[in-house]
Amino acid sequence: MISWIKNHKWKTLIVITFSLLLIVTPYLLQGLVKQIILDYTKPYGIQQVELEDIDINPFLGIVSIDNLSLYQTKQSLSPSITQENVTAIKPITNIGLLEVNLNVLNLLQKRIWVESIQISDTDLPFDLNDKQQLFLADIPLTSDTPSEENTEESAKEGLGFLLGLDNVTLNNISLSLTHKSKTSNLHIEHLNLSHLYAWSEDYARLEFKTKLNQAQFNANLQLHLFKEFPKVVGTLQTKGIKSSDFIHFIPKQEFDFNAVLNTDITFTLEQSNQGLKLFQQGNLDVDEIAFTQKPTQANLNKLSWKGDFYYTEKPIKTIDLNGKLELNSLNLNPAGLSVSDTSNQPNLLADITADINSTLTLDNQSINLKHSGDLRVKNLQGGYQNLLAHLEQFNWKGDVNLTSDEKVTFDSTGNISLKQLKLTNNKVTLLNAGSASIKEFKLNNTDSISINDFSLQQFTLAKNSNLPGLVTLQKLSLDKANYNKEADKVFVDLGQLVIQGSETHITLNKEGQIKEINTLLSALPNSEEKPTSETKAKTEAISKASNTQETDNLHYQIASLKVMGNNPIYLVNEQLKPALKKTLKLDQLILGKVASKKPTNNTAFNLKVVFDEFSHLSSQGSFTPLQPTKAFNAQTQLDGLSLLELSPLTEQTVGYHIKSGQLSAELETTIKDNQIDAQNKLHLNKLELESINNDKSKDLQKSFPIPLETGLAMLQDKNDNIELSLPVKGDLNSPDFNISDVITIALGKALAGATRSYLLLALQPFGAIALVGEYALDKASAITLQSVDFDYGKATLSPKMQSYLGKMKVLLSERKAIQIKLCGGVNEADRRALQQAAIKSAIEKQAKQNANSDKTTQDGKKIVVPDISISNPQLLELGAERQKVIKRYLLKLGAASKQIVICKPQISKETKAGQVKLTI
Repeated sequence: MISWIKNHKWKTLIVITFSLLLIVTPYLLQGLVKQIILDYTKPYGIQQVELEDIDINPFLGIVSIDNLSLYQTKQSLSPSITQENVTAIKPITNIGLLEVNLNVLNLLQKRIWVESIQISDTDLPFDLNDKQQLFLADIPLTSDTPSEENTEESAKEGLGFLLGLDNVTLNNISLSLTHKSKTSNLHIEHLNLSHLYAWSEDYARLEFKTKLNQAQFNANLQLHLFKEFPKVVGTLQTKGIKSSDFIHFIPKQEFDFNAVLNTDITFTLEQSNQGLKLFQQGNLDVDEIAFTQKPTQANLNKLSWKGDFYYTEKPIKTIDLNGKLELNSLNLNPAGLSVSDTSNQPNLLADITADINSTLTLDNQSINLKHSGDLRVKNLQGGYQNLLAHLEQFNWKGDVNLTSDEKVTFDSTGNISLKQLKLTNNKVTLLNAGSASIKEFKLNNTDSISINDFSLQQFTLAKNSNLPGLVTLQKLSLDKANYNKEADKVFVDLGQLVIQGSETHITLNKEGQIKEINTLLSALPNSEEKPTSETKAKTEAISKASNTQETDNLHYQIASLKVMGNNPIYLVNEQLKPALKKTLKLDQLILGKVASKKPTNNTAFNLKVVFDEFSHLSSQGSFTPLQPTKAFNAQTQLDGLSLLELSPLTEQTVGYHIKSGQLSAELETTIKDNQIDAQNKLHLNKLELESINNDKSKDLQKSFPIPLETGLAMLQDKNDNIELSLPVKGDLNSPDFNISDVITIALGKALAGATRSYLLLALQPFGAIALVGEYALDKASAITLQSVDFDYGKATLSPKMQSYLGKMKVLLSERKAIQIKLCGGVNEADRRALQQAAIKSAIEKQAKQNANSDKTTQDGKKIVVPDISISNPQLLELGAERQKVIKRYLLKLGAASKQIVICKPQISKETKAGQVKLTI
């Protein structure tokens, strides 16, 4: 070995020198680099540069620097800085690893090709001053006024060499940016950029695939930077970028926001002679969106946009959108979440999808928006207090135009449909709509709203687990509706409203209230604060004044209302025992035009109601619904209504049980100038009443001039039918007017009048009838018939009276319910007649006795007129006998004994012939 060295001295020297260079060069280079960095940074306060290691591989083109740190002197330290003091100072910036890999062969083609740059474990503090100058550890990275000479020189130096960069890798990088005493921080765990630049004749290409905290961020860009009109064309893909990774760059706000961004878009950004242009198409998804600003909280599972976006600046700024927007599981809580009580907090949950074709133009102070598309809302759920709303589906399709300059104008045209809308409160369903649609909907600044062809199907109101619901509509349709507001006046115009099929339930509880209405009102949200009496009075006064003003300013009309098809009405009255249950069927209801501007105009109507398979009611005429007491004209027919079902009502109200009966009627009703004049013809078939409550029936009797049973019995014909005319008249303006009293009075007069007419006819030529208190309605009175006359002091029937009693027997035979009461019977004239008859009899007896005596005694005797008086018992005995004579004769003719009632005889003060009074 030694001999070889001696024989090859120059070669040995070269090897030794090269080896020494390899050993010494890194140390020399390390010191040189440290000194160069220190010389550059020392004017900016850097006092020391530490460099752990530097490694250069000239063959592979790799330069690696480990743990480069810059130290700055603090003002509290002494000017003479020792090594001990310096090492005790924390470095203001540190680069753990900086590695650059150059492609040496590309230098021959005047290309500086950096294959990779790797930076790890680095702290980089940046500062930005008010002049927008950027500093790294007080070292300026930008100049306030760059020198044109230096700029040109730098350009010349760079001319001829093309710079290329392929891959950048960042690991554990901490960045901070301080501006106006506020610092934002960003920590990058890992970031990898590859294929950053590739040479092209026409454009540069920038490609990178990065990961930011495991989130993908990829781009492929064409950079047309040196053309007359620079342009960037490319694609951008992101996946899983979280807003929380950038929260430190955003100043602290009064709200919290979190989201995850995913994109896959293609775009073109161009600076043209018409300004900036941007075109973008593709997908943009934002997931797991959460927004909180007390007291509001919103969550959105996913926001998705797929479509085109176009922006241009000239001739005016214009934005065009054409695509599809989706919002999945939107959850909005406007009043925030309350841990203690969430039931009273408003909330909203929905899935929203929209097809958007919009153009937005910005011209100075003017904004114009034109939009057309579809809006679909599914599974909409909302709540407030205990009130819950659920909408399965809502669709809107149409156009929107909005202009904003000095004022905002807005108009929209489209069609609307919804499916399964339900509003509930606990166990009560306030409303439930199966489906609804509007074929044409127009809106203009909320001052003008019009709809055409509105349809609502399967609608239910006020339903709970115990009640079937107040109203259920099978189908409701409205051909048109218009709402217009002019100044302070509001106009509502409805077209033809048609209801096809309905079901109505009305249950009257024991307190006389409608259960279904109570159910609806109790389910509505209640105000927590109860107003004081003073506040309530003020509120009522304001409300009254407001209602008056609104009434004056509100004008409305409806062209017609038509109800047809199967429309049962179920009535239950729980005030009766057992409860009264009745099912009616509204077969037809037609109403003509109603207009608030012309309240005195008549509205035609046609009504048909079916009570059961055997009975129905029909009515037609006209009335003024907005002034119902002013005018009413109607012709009504009722056919075959069974009265048996009304028996529970009559039992409780008037004390009568209806054993049988059927009612038909023809009613002619006229109201003019608040004066009612009704002519009613009633047909009662086989009516049979039975009093089951004497107190109530007696109260009813007080309203009639004759007993009810008597009047009805007198009116019945041989077939037990009654034909009754019932006129009703009255002044509706009278404060004492009560329709119930008016009908009662009319019925009493009708009974008395009809009975009088019947008896006059039935008892002719003995029809001299006196109806005591015929028109006095304060108490019930009997019907007093012509008395049975007797000769003075006699108890025998004359032929005339026998004929009269024959007529009475016919009456009793035809009216089995009638009872004749026999009262009175004698007077003082009868007393005198009996006295004269007694005296005469006594004289005749004396004369007979004298005629039978001896002649010797006969001549000496005289006839003496006796002093005879008739006592009351003797006189009353004549009265009793007369009553018996009448009853015997009627029984002989065939009358029933129970129909003739004998009362206690009384002595009348009359002086005419004796009479037995007959009353029914």
